[in-house]
Amino acid sequence: MKFTSSALICTALAVSGCGSSSGGGPRYAQPGDVLANGDSFPVQDVKRYVEVDGTQSLKDQTIGFSISDDGNTVYIAQNHKNYVLTWNSVANRYEQVGASFFFDSSSANVVQLAFFQDFVGTGYQNVGSFVFGYETDPTQINPATAGGNATFTGEASIGVFINEQNGYGGGPVTLNAVFGTQTITGTMNVSHDPAGGGNLTSFPDSIITINPAGTPNISGNKFNTDLSIAFTPVPGPTVTIAETGLTGGFYGVNAVAVGATFWAEGDVDGDTLLIQGGLTAE
Repeated sequence: MKFTSSALICTALAVSGCGSSSGGGPRYAQPGDVLANGDSFPVQDVKRYVEVDGTQSLKDQTIGFSISDDGNTVYIAQNHKNYVLTWNSVANRYEQVGASFFFDSSSANVVQLAFFQDFVGTGYQNVGSFVFGYETDPTQINPATAGGNATFTGEASIGVFINEQNGYGGGPVTLNAVFGTQTITGTMNVSHDPAGGGNLTSFPDSIITINPAGTPNISGNKFNTDLSIAFTPVPGPTVTIAETGLTGGFYGVNAVAVGATFWAEGDVDGDTLLIQGGLTAE
């Protein structure tokens, strides 16, 4: 996917080179906002999959994003390293030698899920999802928002990494927000997509429960929580999920949409298991 609509005023600069931009923090969603050429978004904290000389891990990184006024160039700043990627109409993605970027899915015109990978260098790869868009004004998140509660439906994307093998997939996601108790919960049903690339031939279908304990997890226009993961079938006799997390937020006027990234760490029969993904829903 490539933006084709006319440029809007940029929000905060992610990197130099954006066609139209302004400094400062995020500009909250205004009526009529749509994602468009010329947009730029503040640097955000993300957890991404990194492999260096065979050692796998999920690392905390930063990433910023902007797109040129004509939509032919994307600028990405990751951990202070800048990339300039140009549109490849055949591959349907933006590319730089050793790196690529594409919009993974979109459920609303105010928020987008993207995927960026970097293979620059020997024995190194760095891949993962991030979400960008027009955030909801935090003053609009209150017990009366959306009549007190809202249901969001959309799509999740997932990457599964096991012992230097990787596979990608996705599936439907449903989230339920109760603004009076500042709680959001949900479910993702994800499965392997052979067309998604990678060298992992398959991974089991998974039901991922968001905020399984149902604890209050909304603060302003953001939410943070943990996950529980149920595999079908269970991939081997010994499966452990040690740590999980999901970080997201509300987008658009009066929280019409949500976007989030998620991750998990564990092992399968002694092999490292790492999961990283994202979602958008409205």
